[in-house]
Amino acid sequence: MAIPKVPPEFDGLTTSEKVEFVQRLWDRIAADSDAMDLTDEQRAELDRRLAAYRENPEEVVLWDDVKARLQRKR
Repeated sequence: MAIPKVPPEFDGLTTSEKVEFVQRLWDRIAADSDAMDLTDEQRAELDRRLAAYRENPEEVVLWDDVKARLQRKR
């Protein structure tokens, strides 16, 4: 299957709208995460990150906080 081109309207979006568009695409991909095959390297990296979180859960930055900080920088 050929990968579809980015819709022409995409270029007319603001940066924040483009990010929202990509987030929506990613959400669709993530909703079908069982269908994604991981490489051994990807699985090892996810295991490493999960272990790091479990060792220091207080060092986590919530996505909502990151998003808010990025939006303030505009």
